[in-house]
Amino acid sequence: MASLNEHTEIGRNFVSVADAARYLGVGRKVLYQLIEYNRVRAVRRRQVLMVDKESLEEFQRTGQMT
Repeated sequence: MASLNEHTEIGRNFVSVADAARYLGVGRKVLYQLIEYNRVRAVRRRQVLMVDKESLEEFQRTGQMT
């Protein structure tokens, strides 16, 4: 399993879209769809979309990708 390069911001951990997609083993397009459908949380900071690490781990833990 890939590790996540964290960016700490406002007490939460965020990762880039590319790192999040690699962590889940999916393409960026699939990850953008997961964000759009509110399955994974993300925030936009200065034109950069950052994925909430906790929501990513929760999504993976629930087994929704299988």
